[in-house]
Amino acid sequence: MIISEDKNIKETLLKLIKEGSSPLLPLNTGLPSKITKLKDIKSIVFDVYGTLFISDAGDISHSVKTEKEVKLNSILESSNFKILNPSAGILAENLFFQTIKRLHKNSPRSNPEIDVLEVWRMALSELLRTKAVSGDLTNSNLSVLSLRYELAKNPVWPMLNLEELLSHLQNLNLPMGIISNAQFFTPLLFEAFLGKELDKSGFCNELLAFSYEHKTAKPSRVLFKFISDALYEKFQITPGEVLYIGNDMLNDIKPAVEIGFKTALFAGDRRSLRLRENLPECNLTPDAVITDLLQIYNIIT
Repeated sequence: MIISEDKNIKETLLKLIKEGSSPLLPLNTGLPSKITKLKDIKSIVFDVYGTLFISDAGDISHSVKTEKEVKLNSILESSNFKILNPSAGILAENLFFQTIKRLHKNSPRSNPEIDVLEVWRMALSELLRTKAVSGDLTNSNLSVLSLRYELAKNPVWPMLNLEELLSHLQNLNLPMGIISNAQFFTPLLFEAFLGKELDKSGFCNELLAFSYEHKTAKPSRVLFKFISDALYEKFQITPGEVLYIGNDMLNDIKPAVEIGFKTALFAGDRRSLRLRENLPECNLTPDAVITDLLQIYNIIT
């Protein structure tokens, strides 16, 4: 992961997140909460986008369709690439999604995940070859480009009461984890907005499953099994003692139920709530429905 290899890159990215983000408020879903007391919960695992962080697109940008236009020429220039062809931005975005489509098609996995740095490296290599841009494909330039593009397409902000919830849960000494369709910049959101790295916010490093690292995305059960196995190996916690919280019936609740976790559907923001009522396989009933993160505390205590 490049952010752990180069402190200067990390500091640059943290600064970009802080300076490139504006407050967002959750939009009411109209769905009532269902607070069910769950006994013997020994670990809590979260989704990130749309659950712990308000996501303007509802999820990480490359996994959802968004019509939000971005000034990619400007983003390229801000990432140390010189524009030689006025259409470079349009070409870059087309190449970005074409590359994702090709990588998905060629993957042996049923729910493949890309590494956004690899995708941008491929896209920019073609732009350099055709002399649409000039510049160097360094980790620094590509990571800045990737993050600037994501922030433009999918602004994020901490979900209401996130910091207070994490503080409460840390006091309970419950191992906390994450299962997220994510990229290299996702963990940086916590440090940028909360001023703490993930482990200082209460998350266990062995309980972090980010899709780009496993090359597999939700709703695959691979990420859920990874966390389930880690919980048992490190803490002797069984699936039935785990509460998983997410905002998507297909990507979150279904695989969590299949692996044996208890589940809470987060229905606190209209942008990200995915009920998937048209999918028969999502005709499931989560153990709880919450509209405010602090309601988690009421479920487990």
